[in-house]
Amino acid sequence: MRELLKKQAILDIIITPEHDAWRRLVSYEYDKTKRCDRFHISNDSGDHLYVLISPQGAIIKGFDHESCLSPYQNDEEPTAESIYANVPAELLELLDEETEKDDVTFCIWQKPGESHWHQNDIELPDYCFDPDRTQPEDGGQAFLLSYIFAGAEEWFEWASIYYELQEEAWDAAALLYETGEITRSMVMDLNPERDYDTIIDECEVSRLI
Repeated sequence: MRELLKKQAILDIIITPEHDAWRRLVSYEYDKTKRCDRFHISNDSGDHLYVLISPQGAIIKGFDHESCLSPYQNDEEPTAESIYANVPAELLELLDEETEKDDVTFCIWQKPGESHWHQNDIELPDYCFDPDRTQPEDGGQAFLLSYIFAGAEEWFEWASIYYELQEEAWDAAALLYETGEITRSMVMDLNPERDYDTIIDECEVSRLI
């Protein structure tokens, strides 16, 4: 997952210049103090996903602003405490104000050596039971995790619409997913207006490469 998200972050950097970084889907930062890889996924619609990976394990915290579990939907029955219950302290400490800890509608985590993810069973407040609801309430989990694209095909299907990419961008995206390397021709195919050296500099500063 770390490598997948790094590739997505690199693709976003290639396509979108730094002054328009708010349009990028995935941003990355390495927290030296916590020795933690921190990925922020934002769909520019008020929803977000934080993926934090450290030697203590991994934790994913999501916020769907339309979910009935959002603190902004009902502040009389807060659910954050239940969502974070049983999260190991060393993983919970990775969340802070910068990761918008209080804005949460689901949280999953995994400790080193484990192959499965943990999640608390949440007793849904009464106001979550809407007779018109057709999908089960999961705090936006399925929706937000779908932004982690396992393959180039999935990424390109989304990006070709969001970024209005041309057909030649497909080969570049597929090559980056395969090799993780950035080439000048790749930059030209994804965004001919971007400067290769500027992209490399930003990726190096961000510790993406």
